[in-house]
Amino acid sequence: LDDSEVAFIRRMQSGAKLFDTRRGVEVDLPKLLQPGQSLYDADIVCVGEIHTSEADHAVQRLLIDALTYSLFLELRTSEGIDPAAPRGRTPQNFSPQKLAVGVEYFNFQQQAILDELVFDKSPDGPGSSPSRFRKACDWDQVWSYNWELYAPLFRFCQLNLN
Repeated sequence: LDDSEVAFIRRMQSGAKLFDTRRGVEVDLPKLLQPGQSLYDADIVCVGEIHTSEADHAVQRLLIDALTYSLFLELRTSEGIDPAAPRGRTPQNFSPQKLAVGVEYFNFQQQAILDELVFDKSPDGPGSSPSRFRKACDWDQVWSYNWELYAPLFRFCQLNLN
């Protein structure tokens, strides 16, 4: 994917460390994504944040991309496909392992707008621009936290559609 934001995040992942509470030590993020390690073997990974913390949101984005990219590389390698190939199966559409993003700030009445963000590619739909999605989901009234902190999460969802 030729995307400057994604390229930056992938570079950051290589040096990221997380604190493993079971072992009481810091561990490199790439190591945690290897078979037999906690993030790789986890059925569910919950990542929270302080709503106003830019650093917390950056770590969230780093982790969800790392989890998805790790699955992508494993799937491509197992099928003998070059990970850089522009087409082919991705974890989000063919792998038995998938990553889902859940958030608490939308209600079930807004599900259609979330679906449109990811799946609707019409030129005037909520998925056509961040400002249209922000308006369609009534962000400023429903959640009202800094949109710029949350926008990369929604962009991730668009880039990694099922």
